[in-house]
Amino acid sequence: MQFTQQGQATSGHADRSGRWYLLVLLLFAVALGCYQQGEMPMLLVMIYEQLTLSVADIGFVIFSFNLASIAGFLLMAVFIWQEKGWAGYAVLGILGVLGALLTGISIGAGGLVVARGITGLAYGGLLVGAYRIVGGWLPPESHGLATGLLFAVTQSMRVIAGLITATAIEHVGWRWCSRIVAGLWFLWVLLWILRLGRRGDTLRCEQPRGLVTLAQMFKDRVTWVVVVGVALASPLLSFQSGRLLGHLSKLAKAAGPAAVREFALMYLLPVMGAVAAGLISDTLIRKGWSAAKSRTLLVTICGLLMAFPALFAFSRNPVSHRLFAILTVTAGQSLFALLYAALVDAVPGRGIVVGVGLSGWLGGLVGNVANIMSEPVTRRWGSGPLIIGFSILTVIAIIRVRPLTRKMPGELKPA
Repeated sequence: MQFTQQGQATSGHADRSGRWYLLVLLLFAVALGCYQQGEMPMLLVMIYEQLTLSVADIGFVIFSFNLASIAGFLLMAVFIWQEKGWAGYAVLGILGVLGALLTGISIGAGGLVVARGITGLAYGGLLVGAYRIVGGWLPPESHGLATGLLFAVTQSMRVIAGLITATAIEHVGWRWCSRIVAGLWFLWVLLWILRLGRRGDTLRCEQPRGLVTLAQMFKDRVTWVVVVGVALASPLLSFQSGRLLGHLSKLAKAAGPAAVREFALMYLLPVMGAVAAGLISDTLIRKGWSAAKSRTLLVTICGLLMAFPALFAFSRNPVSHRLFAILTVTAGQSLFALLYAALVDAVPGRGIVVGVGLSGWLGGLVGNVANIMSEPVTRRWGSGPLIIGFSILTVIAIIRVRPLTRKMPGELKPA
């Protein structure tokens, strides 16, 4: 049966106010999850003596969170496979409440391991669930801004979570800090269930993208566009981010609280590039461009801007090094956001989990390997050869991605 144009507009997408409400709720949940992940180092430092934790205990707490985050990703994948992403997000929110409450009442290492494990379950499924919901409930002309905002919230909250935690603990104590987070999670779950529980609510009517098997997911062309693009661009982004963070860390140690604020500001500015790139891409779509053409143009521009600092790799000016690092990180965040926007534009709903999972895992692995190898190479030959080499990988990524994104379907219609 074919849908009419009016039917597509009303049943496939929520109204404009409903879409913004949905996006705000998604950003709220992602911010809470990323905060709980980013607060952990500062939280462990603050409660180290109070709970008489050993170094091994801290290791177990961190391990339980990381292991549970993988399980949370798989848990959300099950809900996505059943086309119940909205229900999976509600479950994640309830786990967030429980994890924060248990953290606030922990009296020893064992309780903290359990509490952070439950928190890790919630964190693990948040991002993949958010991208799936964006792909299922928002139209293509909103995907760029939505993914850009998700990137901005994710990156910024991971950076400032420690600063927020330290300030909150200083004023109300770490137990009340955890209870406040639990209260925010409870508020979010309530808003989510009330909004989606309304009779006839179009937000629960996901766009039919067609049923695909697991094998078909791995063969999807756009999925591999994202995986290849993220993997090849990750070394340069990771290396330049490390240089920027290293400089700012030294500045913070030398100058105290004022430098900490500068640290946060200089790192938050680049993530806003993802929002700007997504917004520009969406604007082009609203002006009549296809999603494929818009994403391809912006991906190319961001990739070239990301590799541009290689032309000045051997400069001895430390100020230029910092400026180029900021440019690379800004363009890199924009590039990744646009690739994920292309993913939710064109990949069948269930396949989004594969693209997000594979690209995130492989990008993290390649970025970590690049950081490990960078120290001995930099010590012997300087940073210039590394920047040039990693920039060449980024250019190769753009060359590989361009012909594929140009051929992707601009918009999938229900049939």
